[in-house]
Amino acid sequence: MTSKLHIGLATIAAVSIGSAHAQQSARYVPVNAIPCQYGLPPGALEKLPPQSLRSAVRVSLNARGKVEDAVLEQSSGNLTFDRLAVHEARLAVCKPFLDVRGAAIPVETNLLFAVTSAEFRPDAASETFSAKVERLVRAKIVWDGQTYHLRTTISVRCASDGKLLAAKIVRSSGNPEWDAVALSAVQHSDPMPPDLDGKTPKNFRVTVQPGPA
Repeated sequence: MTSKLHIGLATIAAVSIGSAHAQQSARYVPVNAIPCQYGLPPGALEKLPPQSLRSAVRVSLNARGKVEDAVLEQSSGNLTFDRLAVHEARLAVCKPFLDVRGAAIPVETNLLFAVTSAEFRPDAASETFSAKVERLVRAKIVWDGQTYHLRTTISVRCASDGKLLAAKIVRSSGNPEWDAVALSAVQHSDPMPPDLDGKTPKNFRVTVQPGPA
């Protein structure tokens, strides 16, 4: 239920702050060819308005995969969400992109940020522990491939404060590429959320599948 986007020059100018000027000479590649780990921080949904929002941020990566610049390329129509998207894009962790000769080169790519309308967002106070974990992990997923029948189950071990100690695949989806993305998403979901007693269970499993956060 993503609303139609309307991009205004004034909005883009307001969000593209600091030294944000994309390097036009850098090669553009889709994000799934790099890839990058990024997403919205926990608790961000509660601060957003009751509507579907979607922003695209153009980032410039150096040969090491480090984000050197980020500018809003497609506005959600909401300045707060656009600023959040640009901020989180600057924090993205990306792998170096290799050209046909195997050499790492600077590139540009687009990072997409989206949330559903408020009626589909969970009430944080009433969420089960498994729902909290699933929502946190899904926010870390970057996947543009097949989505049908992809389910990977991962065993997780945590400290009581949520610090992630170990994560391993215990049931594969049958797609090694998706399994790697699912495991990486869990590994980047640190710390894990607490249960109702304020502590994170020491051992649990999470089944990860493609879909909106």
